[in-house]
Amino acid sequence: MTTYWQLRGQAVVWPGVTKVSLMTAAQVQARRYLADMAAKGNWQRVIQDLNPENHLLDVNQWRPGDASWTTVLHEAAKQGAPLDVVSWLINRGALRSQRDAEGKTPYDVAKLEGHAPELLDLLAPPPSPLSREQIDRLDSLLAKAIDWFLESPFEGQDLRELFRYPPGGCSPRSARPRTLDASTDLFGRTASRTSARLPGNARRVPELHARFSCRGTYLGFRDY
Repeated sequence: MTTYWQLRGQAVVWPGVTKVSLMTAAQVQARRYLADMAAKGNWQRVIQDLNPENHLLDVNQWRPGDASWTTVLHEAAKQGAPLDVVSWLINRGALRSQRDAEGKTPYDVAKLEGHAPELLDLLAPPPSPLSREQIDRLDSLLAKAIDWFLESPFEGQDLRELFRYPPGGCSPRSARPRTLDASTDLFGRTASRTSARLPGNARRVPELHARFSCRGTYLGFRDY
């Protein structure tokens, strides 16, 4: 089977891969170790491992094979990690808007644990200026675009079982429309003429390729 690692080369990790068999042994080991260190509250090690030059890890991923989708920031919220650690994770790109399998954001987790208001303020996701209808449309179109990229190498497989698709409900800082012909594909490759090959209304959708301030789950957006 073609692995995600073979497809992506040395591009930035896309943490939406859920199928362990698509990962290399080194990637699985690194992700499990990061999850272990976060679970133990070893934040010094977590910060060391999340070095930007480490191509095996992304701050928004979860333990391989774990159906809870608990990220490092969720774990920090649960434990009431020091504010400087939480700030570092957010600045590193950890999504305050990312939900676990139960639909909880890190803020929700921290609130359930009864942590201090200062931590809750830090974890509060920024409000989205998009309506629910706009978010749903964005999710649908983004999923179509991702399907198009992945249908060929994973033909005959259920893509929703292999990957967790990113939600579009991020907060755009500026709505400068861009189409995929000036974008980057899921594996970090420049897609200079991709829009000409995309199906139907996914070809030129300004809101799909707007410049987001939300490091919106997995695809290089930021939520601050």
